[in-house]
Amino acid sequence: MKGIKAILISLVFFLIVFQIFMVKAAITLEEPKKVYNLGDTIKVTLKVVYPENLFCFLKLRMECKEQNFLMYFSPLRLEENSEKTIEIEWPLNKKLSDCYLVAFLESDGKTIEKYRSERFDVSSKARVSVSLNKYLFQPKETVVIEGKATKESGESLEGNVNLEIDGKSYRTVLEDGKFSFTFNLSENIAPGIHTIKVIVNDSYGNHGEKNITFNVTAVPSFLLVEVSNKSVFPNTTFSITPKLLDQAKGIMKDWIAVKITRKKLFAKETFLEKIVRSNEPILFRFSKETEPGNYKVEVSYQEMKNETIVEVLPIEKISVVMEGNTIVFENVGNVPYKRTVEIKFEGKINKTKLLELGLDVNEIKSYKVLAPPGTYRISVNTGKELLNFSSQLSGLTGNVIAMVEPKAGQKKLILIIFFLFVLLVLLLFLRKRLRHKIKGRKLKERKKGLEGSEREGASPKLKRVFERYGNVLEANKLNSSLVYGNKQEVSVLAVKFDEKEIEEKTKEIEELIVSAVSIIKKHKGVADIQDSFLVVLFNVIKQYRHDVAAVRTAEAIVEKAKKLKLKVRASIHVGKAIISFSKESKEVIYCALEDTIKIAKALTKKAAENEIVISDVTEKRLRNIIKTRKLSPLAIDEKKAINAFALEPMTKSELKKKYEWFIEKALKS
Repeated sequence: MKGIKAILISLVFFLIVFQIFMVKAAITLEEPKKVYNLGDTIKVTLKVVYPENLFCFLKLRMECKEQNFLMYFSPLRLEENSEKTIEIEWPLNKKLSDCYLVAFLESDGKTIEKYRSERFDVSSKARVSVSLNKYLFQPKETVVIEGKATKESGESLEGNVNLEIDGKSYRTVLEDGKFSFTFNLSENIAPGIHTIKVIVNDSYGNHGEKNITFNVTAVPSFLLVEVSNKSVFPNTTFSITPKLLDQAKGIMKDWIAVKITRKKLFAKETFLEKIVRSNEPILFRFSKETEPGNYKVEVSYQEMKNETIVEVLPIEKISVVMEGNTIVFENVGNVPYKRTVEIKFEGKINKTKLLELGLDVNEIKSYKVLAPPGTYRISVNTGKELLNFSSQLSGLTGNVIAMVEPKAGQKKLILIIFFLFVLLVLLLFLRKRLRHKIKGRKLKERKKGLEGSEREGASPKLKRVFERYGNVLEANKLNSSLVYGNKQEVSVLAVKFDEKEIEEKTKEIEELIVSAVSIIKKHKGVADIQDSFLVVLFNVIKQYRHDVAAVRTAEAIVEKAKKLKLKVRASIHVGKAIISFSKESKEVIYCALEDTIKIAKALTKKAAENEIVISDVTEKRLRNIIKTRKLSPLAIDEKKAINAFALEPMTKSELKKKYEWFIEKALKS
């Protein structure tokens, strides 16, 4: 045991002695960080030890790719095996790369010891991170941007923050390396992606930047309507361009409703009703007979509306043609024509005639020219143009030329026929009343004293109820030979009332009539009572999709009848009628053509209680927007039969599909 202990003591002693003899000069320093930033100070702690007393020089140099710096140089007296510590601080104010700290210990011009540190850089970069309170904004909303900036060395950056947004600059400061900034978006900021550029810097030259984006929603803000001409002549085309603009007045693509209307008496007349895309022009042309005046072009989108006025200019113009020995004048303008026309005849005899011409819009007057037989050169001077014709005339002798208006005699004949017709109707009515009274007396006698007068027929009773509420809608039916007007397409709705209910459910019938009058007015119809039928005409005044208006009116009346527990049968047929307007009585005068009303009334025979039946002509026009069920054919007379269809309710998906088709067709029309 004692031997082992002696060996260990000897070994320790040997190591101590060996260490002493092995000591030589040594330089150590604390390794620098891998990255410094401008404005930082590099702190170096040098430790030097030498095995014997020595007088020498200590030198510390920073060697970089761009430049070398002498950081420290000083004489140094070292005592044997004693450690010497030197503290050195060096400010960094230049951007450098691939740098090393190199320490030298020199004596008698020789380098005794050298030490080289790990590589490091001096950077000017700063790292920036930013965030927003949200990323989708509306105009005028508040944006909060927060951020953090650190040097590449890892220390917080103290300095300034510049924010650049849509050409505008804002400033704030970094506190403990952080910042927060709040601003409001302008009300007219453009929709879409916007970028915020964040730039940070300090007084030493450190800097960094970061971009962050946000999105602004497009908000419909302005609705405009532009027309190519504010004043137009009839039968000339002009363009209408509706524009939906966002908050920055950029074009938005969406559907806009366009209407052209004019207030006339107590109604509003619609000339155009269409849905079009924003910023896509549509062409429109007023018909040649359109009255002069101001017409309103209206556009609407959701709750937004705008309008402009287009003036239709007056045109006073006539067309003059020579048909054989007849001169035909037609008013092709849009205002009444009242002028004196000069007509010169040159031929067998020469004459000049002045004709006081008065023509309403679209009115035609013809004058047969009678003269001694021969060929004549005829000049018509309207005051605006001179027209020349050549014609073979005859019919008179002597030195006379006559102009005869064929219609003058016809008008007198018409008045006579009308008077006789009224007289005949009156006589028939009185005869019917007389027979009715005689029949009533016999019935009273048969009932042996029972009180009460005879019950009035369904039609007079219904007529009185209707006249009480609907006289402004009533149309006078006149014989076709007495009607002069425009031949046009009409939709006829016939509603058949139950005659028993007319007698027994007076209150409900009256309520239904009141409701029907309101519905008919809404859909611009003209109504009349015929027997136990309510007959309604649509498109008396030019009406867009009058067939649809007839269906909607029928549906509303039938629905009201169901609520009142009344039985009605409705039918619709599209046909022709001659329509005119009496200025004296302010009533619509019509004459149905091609059995238009007869067919509409006959169709009710095919309808079940509170059902709507339409003709094949009507079904063909509406098949893409309604749902029907085919019925057996209806015989109109011995030679004519038509197909009939019953309207059926639709599901929501079917309604949506039909509506989409209707919109698409309206856009293409």
